[in-house]
Formats: sequence, structure tokens, C-alpha cells
Amino acid sequence: MQPMKQNDDIRSLYEQHRDRMLSLARFLLGDGEESRDVVSDVFASLLERPSADVSHPASFLLMTVRNRCLNLLSRKQMKERVHKLLPIDEPTDDERPPASRPRATEPALCLNL
Repeated sequence: MQPMKQNDDIRSLYEQHRDRMLSLARFLLGDGEESRDVVSDVFASLLERPSADVSHPASFLLMTVRNRCLNLLSRKQMKERVHKLLPIDEPTDDERPPASRPRATEPALCLNL
């Protein structure tokens, strides 16, 4: 097993495996921006750890990306289910407190003297 501790080692892993990790994340999430965020988070977590003993770095990285994507999808599904069960509608003007109601614009009164 080899410890992943040095920033140079992590940079090297990033350069070697970034494209495969992004492809997997895009496949699972269908969103390029979220995919980049997931891959960035995986490498940020590696930088925060004192060391991680990993015998197969490529497998470890791809598995970590997969797990993060599945967790993200699960959270999204949960939010959607909660929103369907407990829909939160925007309050009408009558239900809003007076301070948050939109103000009606009144025409300006002009006096020509």
C-alpha cells in the first residue's frame, strides 16, 4: 500500500485520472458543473487527510466519485419527495405582512405654478 500524502502525489493523480473521473461523474449526474464540483471535492478531501493508504489509486478515486455522485442524487431525490409531500407555495399579497408586500406605484402629482 502506498500513502497518498504529498501534494505532488495528489497533483499527479489529478492529472492522470481527472478525465475518467469527470466522465464518470457526468454519466451519473448529467451535469458538467456538478461533475466538476464532485471531482474537486474528492481531491480537496485527499488534501485534508493526513494520509490515505490506497493500493489502487485509480479504483479508489473512481469509487469515491461514484459514491459522491450517488449521495448527491439521493439528496436531490429526497428534496423532490419532500417538496411533493409538503409543497411550499409563495404566499399571496393578502397573506404577506404589509412590509413585504410590493408597493403600488402612484402617479406623481405635478403642480405647475
